[in-house]
Amino acid sequence: MNTYGAYSTRFASTSSAAGQVPVQDILKAAGWALEQTFARFYNKPIVDPDAFQNAVLSTTYDLNNSK
Repeated sequence: MNTYGAYSTRFASTSSAAGQVPVQDILKAAGWALEQTFARFYNKPIVDPDAFQNAVLSTTYDLNNSK
């Protein structure tokens, strides 16, 4: 099982949003002043977008259903 830290989830969600949300909206929501910050650290390709969401959702499901 993969473990995702705060920055890896931020990276994946921000990169994913970039395909559907204007960059200026992302900058405003993240509190960034410069588009270069987004481009350098967060605008990365996600090879398999379903793998990330499935991992997060299955981990949440497992935690809620384990006794």
